[in-house]
Amino acid sequence: MNILRAIFSLFIVLLAGCTVGPEYTKPHMPLLPTQFSIGNSKNLINIDTLKWWESFNDTSLNKLVKIALQQNLTILQATERINAAKENILSVRADLFPSSYASISHRFIPNLKTNSTGQLDSDWKIDLFGQRRHIESSLANLDSAYAQVDIAKLNVISKLIPSYIDARHFKERISIAHQILDLYKKNIELSHLKFTQGATSKLSLVKLEAEIKSIESDIPTLEKSFRMNVHNISTLLGYPATEFLHYMQKQSNNFQPNLYIPINIGIPADLIRNRPDIRYQEKKLADSVAKIGIAKSDLYPSLSLNGSIALTHDNSFPGYNTHWSFGPKLYLPIFDKGKIKSNIRRAESSAQEQYITWQETVLNAIKEVENALTSINEDKKIVTKLQHAVELHKKSMSLSMINYRQGRYSLLDILDIERATAKVEVDLSIAKRQLAKSYVDLYIAIGSGYNP
Repeated sequence: MNILRAIFSLFIVLLAGCTVGPEYTKPHMPLLPTQFSIGNSKNLINIDTLKWWESFNDTSLNKLVKIALQQNLTILQATERINAAKENILSVRADLFPSSYASISHRFIPNLKTNSTGQLDSDWKIDLFGQRRHIESSLANLDSAYAQVDIAKLNVISKLIPSYIDARHFKERISIAHQILDLYKKNIELSHLKFTQGATSKLSLVKLEAEIKSIESDIPTLEKSFRMNVHNISTLLGYPATEFLHYMQKQSNNFQPNLYIPINIGIPADLIRNRPDIRYQEKKLADSVAKIGIAKSDLYPSLSLNGSIALTHDNSFPGYNTHWSFGPKLYLPIFDKGKIKSNIRRAESSAQEQYITWQETVLNAIKEVENALTSINEDKKIVTKLQHAVELHKKSMSLSMINYRQGRYSLLDILDIERATAKVEVDLSIAKRQLAKSYVDLYIAIGSGYNP
């Protein structure tokens, strides 16, 4: 046993010394900006653990995110790929050791003879030049599998929270529609009274009734959009589509969540560390570089040690017959160098392509952050202006009702003002939804929250 350990230790030393191919170094991103157009130049740490969605102050949303990260089927699939990558490492490391096979046969011929054979074969392929690169490749694949899990988590968050925002938005729109209907129905009661008194026209009544029917026809469309977003939420949580419909319908709060927090996004260099898709591409690059060494190892000799021992027994003769064989096999790539060099060039090209893919992923990440920052900046302006517009329209509507009761305004005047007020309230709801989703886009773009 001590001799075997000594031989294996010597083999590991030889393995480290005989490794061929380039050593992997972390890629460099040329022309990387020092900061984003909005924000400061300070690094962010532990961004992956930040539960930024809790700033919505919505306990239902917090609960749904927690369930999704535990039960989403895409995440569970990605987790299984980690297990497969771990087993692949064990398989690659097992190739460092000899493999043995045993067989036993027994043949019986009535009234003639009985023949029994037992055989043990062993084979040890000593790849002095490529084995370490095989291990590096398998380790890079394991790291990329971990990154894929983080990518899956971030993707689930990026779909779940906007779907929740949309569901709550359409629920708010339904509530606004019912409020407008209640207002119109009160107006039509008053208008019927004035019509009987000759103070208003039949045309005004007909137009008001048409407006009511138009709003009533909008509600099924809003309800459909609400349900479809809830179905999406249920599926992301790993449940049938209608599982959470009752849960979302019974919520007493009809207002959509809003997120107003200071923007602290770090610097572009943080993306390389924080974004799992960038880490994934980097690990794929490490795998590609290791495969250059694997391809180059084929230029060098490989040694295989083979041995077998067999025992046979025949009842025709007493005792056992022993047969054994042992011998090394040396593979020399004498006639395959053209093919091997072509494989090397192909591996080098694949590594260069992967480096370019990594660069592209970094640039796209920076673009996504900048786009989200721009959206937040402009969406805030829109929300502020619409909030002021809603206040003015409501004030105008109150004054117009006073004038209507005093006979200064017609029913058509009131209808126009109420229609304009309803439109600006809907516009504000849409703008708030877009602002909330822009915040989501920003935190997804900086790679935040996938490991809370």
